[in-house]
Amino acid sequence: MPVSPPGLVIPPEPKRASTIQPRPIPHPPPPTPHSPNPKPRHPNPIPVPIKRLLTLLLLLPLAAALSGCAAVALAGVMGDTLEKTGSHDVAAEYTGLRGKTYAVVIDADRAIQGNDARAVARLTNAVTRKIIEAREKHGATGFVPGPRILELQYNKPKWSAWSFGRLADEFGVDVLIFIDIQEYRLGEPGNGYLWQGAIAGKVGVVEADGPNPDDFAFTKDIRVTYPDKTGVTTNEMNKATVVANLEDRFSNRAAWLFFEHEEPNVIKY
Repeated sequence: MPVSPPGLVIPPEPKRASTIQPRPIPHPPPPTPHSPNPKPRHPNPIPVPIKRLLTLLLLLPLAAALSGCAAVALAGVMGDTLEKTGSHDVAAEYTGLRGKTYAVVIDADRAIQGNDARAVARLTNAVTRKIIEAREKHGATGFVPGPRILELQYNKPKWSAWSFGRLADEFGVDVLIFIDIQEYRLGEPGNGYLWQGAIAGKVGVVEADGPNPDDFAFTKDIRVTYPDKTGVTTNEMNKATVVANLEDRFSNRAAWLFFEHEEPNVIKY
């Protein structure tokens, strides 16, 4: 995005009517009086602490049957296993979506888009979808669908020269989530035989309804890699697998910033 030269004050642009209206968050309809209350599609999961307690209770008789060092060793193994296989809740790093509308806009330089013209589109849709799915947690009231964002970027190629405030006005949203992809590769340059994928970028949040609609109110750098081990050749793994895993990891990390979520205790990205 363009930066003002030092000492130059650019007056704010006048508000313009938005050409794109954010879509309200849908709510499921109540059950009809003539039908029984619908059963939830997924039963409430057992909380992680209760799962751990149940596991410990099941193993207590075995520990009681042992004595001395054997019991201590078993307790250590039990604790280590639970730690490695368990998970924990992680709080949102940005909590300003509640009661707001938002749009996710992703940009990448020409070199990245030249290597994969659809990468930005896939990531835009993935991050938007994952934030939408967590609407009950972050409390946003509306959003702009990924395809509508991509449509504007395609139809107005000079959008990248706009200020953040104008971009938010164009979408008619309160919060603009802007992601600048700075690295996207599937292997080391010049090595077409080994996979060593990585995606890196900066996630920035612009509060268009706040006092500084052209500045970031929150930023976070993200970088993910795949595969997890080195030396994986193109004969052992295909390109589609590398791309899918890389983009899933990056979109998870980007979306997780905006709502409380559960992560494995031992996570590879």
